Amino acid sequence: GIYCDSAASPLIYENIIFNNAVDWSSFWADGGGIACDKYSEPEIIGNTIMGNKASGVGGGIFCWESSPIIKDNIIFENGGVDFGGGGIACIDVSSSTVISGNTINGNDVDYGYFEIGGGGIYCRGASPTITHNISSDNTASNGAGIFCEDSSNPAFNYNNIFDNNGYGLVNIVLSIIINAEYNWWGDASGPSGMGPGTGDSVSQWVDYEPWLSAISEVKDKLYNDLPKNYILTQNYPNPFNPTTKIRYSIPELSFVTIKVFDILGNEIETLVNEEKSAGTYELTWYADNLPSGVYFYVLKTGNFNETKKMVLMK
Repeated sequence: GIYCDSAASPLIYENIIFNNAVDWSSFWADGGGIACDKYSEPEIIGNTIMGNKASGVGGGIFCWESSPIIKDNIIFENGGVDFGGGGIACIDVSSSTVISGNTINGNDVDYGYFEIGGGGIYCRGASPTITHNISSDNTASNGAGIFCEDSSNPAFNYNNIFDNNGYGLVNIVLSIIINAEYNWWGDASGPSGMGPGTGDSVSQWVDYEPWLSAISEVKDKLYNDLPKNYILTQNYPNPFNPTTKIRYSIPELSFVTIKVFDILGNEIETLVNEEKSAGTYELTWYADNLPSGVYFYVLKTGNFNETKKMVLMK
């Protein structure tokens, strides 16, 4: 999707980066969504990074010998990696690296040549600050939430770790106790595994005490900030087959309708027809029974009307 190298340090802000893949048959390839190589210092803020794949490390974001700021992103359903880091992989990154305010959800490691973990985040020789993130529903045999090896010593505090398919946090560095205080592990009793509770598991060499007895207040940029304007975004993916997602924002209580029309102007389906509170919403349109072609979706409220085009390609 995006590649940064040799001290390239762009601001990567409020993009939708989806369905990219990097796959070399002769060698591992890293960073399906965003790759940050040596000495780069990008700021990766407010993006939706979804459905990206890598054959090596870092399906969503890959960082190597770099110092990125990864903040307020939605990182979900990335993966396909053989090594680690379905969502984010940090290898030999600077301690100034910050991973904060992200929702890291539904990422996976596909267990190819190795069974290394880190469905959500993988750290190798890396000590970033990891704080105020949501890590949930990620999948890996080891460390579905976060996996640490090779002298990694991240500061891991005030995160919400729950419903991961595997350990919430694994540390295999025997000489380091990871500071993982003040996290929510999915249950008031604390983490399971080496912990005393029934929440997501932790491994040895993790300082999980004290833990939070209720979910931490994490600022999810996409869903919790009240929008200031009416917005209808482009559907994604586009073209699509047979499902696509449509996101819209409304700044005040409004009666909202969203309808789909074919290229002749015939109404195909009503997706929304109700009063909505101020906020940002996302829906999925299923076009299984429709032929390939151009379609239009129209958002109407009392004060706003916008139309966008989408392409169904079977």
